[in-house]
Amino acid sequence: MRTNRIIYPNQIRQQAKAFAPAIRKDDPNVSLVTVGHRRFYAYRYEGKVSDCAKAVVLLCYSEKSLGNPDALRVFISMQTNLSTQEILEMYAKRWSIEVFFRNCKQKLAFDKCQLRKQRGIERMWLLLSLVHFLCCTLPDYRGAFEKGFAYFRECLLQA
Repeated sequence: MRTNRIIYPNQIRQQAKAFAPAIRKDDPNVSLVTVGHRRFYAYRYEGKVSDCAKAVVLLCYSEKSLGNPDALRVFISMQTNLSTQEILEMYAKRWSIEVFFRNCKQKLAFDKCQLRKQRGIERMWLLLSLVHFLCCTLPDYRGAFEKGFAYFRECLLQA
């Protein structure tokens, strides 16, 4: 979620990033959560979000970065029955998928694609997946889509 989304803590309308500096370790809504091998301070807000009547918003900082505005990460879930731990674990699993879609939209023009037929959509998915795979598996750039993409782009421009 973007940090400029509106939340209503204590019935006061404000952006998440404007509220974040008030977060303290000893706040009852703050918990120290371990996801994988990383630890985060997570402030849990349940309530109205700009366009949703009830949601959970987690304002998170890595353990050593509490209060650093550049380190703020905000997550939203409509599943209010999930714990803070469960929401963050779900996002950790989904994160590579989110990055894949962002890369496809920003670099591979997926957001400009207007296909209607099933066959065309399947072909587009195949091409996007193949290009993404190639960019991420170059020997010198393993796992770094941006670097692999820049390499292929430069090769095509020189051809």
